[in-house]
Amino acid sequence: MSSNASLLTCIGNDFGFERIFSRQIEGIGTTKDVFIAFTTSCKSRNIIEALNVCKNSNIKSIVFTGQCVHDIDLLAEEIIMIPSNDVQIIQECHDIISHIVCELVEEIVDLKTVNEWEQIKNEFKNGYKFLILDRDGVVNITKPNGYISSFSEFVFTDGFKSNIKLLSECFDRIFITTNQAGIGKGIMTENELLTLHECMLSEIKKLGGSIDKVYYSKGIDDTDKTRKPNTGMAENIKRDFPDIDFYSPVRSY
Repeated sequence: MSSNASLLTCIGNDFGFERIFSRQIEGIGTTKDVFIAFTTSCKSRNIIEALNVCKNSNIKSIVFTGQCVHDIDLLAEEIIMIPSNDVQIIQECHDIISHIVCELVEEIVDLKTVNEWEQIKNEFKNGYKFLILDRDGVVNITKPNGYISSFSEFVFTDGFKSNIKLLSECFDRIFITTNQAGIGKGIMTENELLTLHECMLSEIKKLGGSIDKVYYSKGIDDTDKTRKPNTGMAENIKRDFPDIDFYSPVRSY
């Protein structure tokens, strides 16, 4: 919220500097968000205004502070207070603690990922014979704000690398699908995508895995029958592999 200079100056000019955060929360904040604020004095007006909006909108809030005697704790859901009035010490402690919090969040996310792969492996025990894996985010790490256009940008997820051999031994067939619109947007050619997938399949083979086929879409919207929510990819799988019965256990991730 503090990095868009144009937005900050516009809000500051029209509503006052004390509204630079609260105005943005009013515009884009949801109950799924968490507002994190830093104030060494505990009395920054723009932080207090933002916390008021969070409280009235049921948005969770966490505030990093110094040793306060103000009522900011009545507005924020969580307070991380440094028992000092020295600004330099407070800010140094905030820096350390914020990194620790990030590490804890990453550990939770990693544990969730491990549990998801355990769930996938357990599907075989539940009678599922066919597995469909979404490429971006499951097979490879998603590229932030962009498309993977070559194998040099392709990085397998740790979960996929450590589990694909066992999954290949368990499931009768495994397919990879990708709903990306890189071809339709002109970011890559179809031949470039095919080359990427050939390299991907080659590396999967080295990992001891086996993929029956990769399916992809070429369009940019749902007029392409292979893009969600259309069923074109499933129809293509059924065409290429008549033994697949979508009325019997097929699991997609």
